[in-house]
Amino acid sequence: MRELYLLLVRYGKDLHEFVWPDVQSIADYFGIDMALAEPIDNLAPRFFLVWLPDEYAARQIGSRAAALSCVIRLWAHGTSIASLQDALRQDPELWQPFVESSTWRITLDTAYHHFDYDDKQRILNSFGFLDFRADIDLNQPDLDMSVFLLASPDDHSIRRAFAGQVICQGQRHLIAQYDVKQRLYIGNTTMQSEVSLYMSNQALAGPGKILYDPFMGTGSSVYTSAHYGASVLGSDIDGRHMRGKTNVGIRQCAFEYGLSDIAVLDLAVFDINLHPWRTGELFDAIITDPPYGVRAGARKLGRKGELSQEPRLMPNGVYSHLQDDYRPPSVGWEMSEVLQELLSVSLYLLKPGGRLVYFLPTEDAAYKDSDVPQLAGLKLLHNSSQNFGKWSRRLITMEKTTTVTSGAAARKTASDAGHVRFRERYLTPAVHRA
Repeated sequence: MRELYLLLVRYGKDLHEFVWPDVQSIADYFGIDMALAEPIDNLAPRFFLVWLPDEYAARQIGSRAAALSCVIRLWAHGTSIASLQDALRQDPELWQPFVESSTWRITLDTAYHHFDYDDKQRILNSFGFLDFRADIDLNQPDLDMSVFLLASPDDHSIRRAFAGQVICQGQRHLIAQYDVKQRLYIGNTTMQSEVSLYMSNQALAGPGKILYDPFMGTGSSVYTSAHYGASVLGSDIDGRHMRGKTNVGIRQCAFEYGLSDIAVLDLAVFDINLHPWRTGELFDAIITDPPYGVRAGARKLGRKGELSQEPRLMPNGVYSHLQDDYRPPSVGWEMSEVLQELLSVSLYLLKPGGRLVYFLPTEDAAYKDSDVPQLAGLKLLHNSSQNFGKWSRRLITMEKTTTVTSGAAARKTASDAGHVRFRERYLTPAVHRA
């Protein structure tokens, strides 16, 4: 028989759309049959009410969820404190076993309203009818009871009230643990830790899984994925971003975090547009943040002018392309073309059931759901937006549903899609656009 659980959520600024896909992906990872008991408040979710098979499943959800403050086995709920208490009196089966023999504590959590100390004490004391008789233990009680009150954002009146037993805490501490401010090596495009944790969960990172990042940069995807037990292989057209300076790079950061020796399987330098992979279906997930031009634009190998047919001999007697510091010439790579190539390569390299998790930048005024690049064999699972004003980045998660033997061509992107010529749109004021 399934049990009703309350998941209390916390998230960073403008990350509310990421939270439910994160929880869903954790359930997918563990193979948990989870179902919503009521619709989600998509604008500002503060909790999810879900059906789970048992307490073990609830603990599994909490063991990976950086978006959850805690997981509560629900005893009762109502539309006010009084109706909540009436419901507790009418259905005592869940809380009565704790009355005589268990140490306990009770805490109050709220959303959209702050109660001062006296009001909190008054509310908590009103639950004295439960008559728990054992000792109070504020540190490690046998029963950790929680009361959660959801107020109206407008007038702060109580709209919903819940009470239950806290089964476990979430993993909010991981956000601080992998905070970029604590990292030895970061760059302009380093991903914030909370977002990296969401990406790793949606990629189903875990022990025995091999993930690939084709736009590795400073390695934001490595640390959180390795925390969950996965190994990551990365590549980039410019190896300097991965190596870092003065012997401080991705590998050294992984070491400082105390991650496994195989957290970073290897780092390779090549153009994903001309990739060397000769065998497909290698990776359990591809997780990446393609460069889209706000801080750094995407590039591919090539020349703007005509390629010389003769090698250039340098003054030191060594041809230019054989110099130690030689960097092949590159040209800009339009965002829509980057994404088409990413989908094509992902379909080839992912194992069946593997996931592609990447960020799609869009201009809000031009975005439509149909803009998300599609490719037969890759099914769209999640599309979550983080808004930055006039533009957003969307965390896209896709799952491979078929087997292929070579790369395939992604559907051509419409010229008016919100991510086409994104760098130009972002940098050019609307009044100056053609």
